[in-house]
Amino acid sequence: MHSKQESIFKAVRQWWKTIRTTGGVGKDRIYQQSFVGTPIDGFTQMAWAATRRLGCAVVKCSGRYNVVCRYSERGNIVGEEIYKRGRPCSQCPQGSTCMDNLCKWN
Repeated sequence: MHSKQESIFKAVRQWWKTIRTTGGVGKDRIYQQSFVGTPIDGFTQMAWAATRRLGCAVVKCSGRYNVVCRYSERGNIVGEEIYKRGRPCSQCPQGSTCMDNLCKWN
């Protein structure tokens, strides 16, 4: 049985495992129709460049911890770029700062 914290780490590891085991999103980094409803959805939403907020909750149900995350701005839009290539924080939008190699909204 996992603790709440271990369950969160496991969920994050699963995002990365999914991207490694599915062959990735392709060099163009465009969200494809074929990704819709597949396990890769969790990774692409988490990695979505325009996502400003990510909130996760952990709850124990029937002896197991479940992790559910919500995102804003919504991603996984067919035909749009998942993330941008470049140095971390090199394309942070105006009104944000760089913190831990991520754009942080003030």
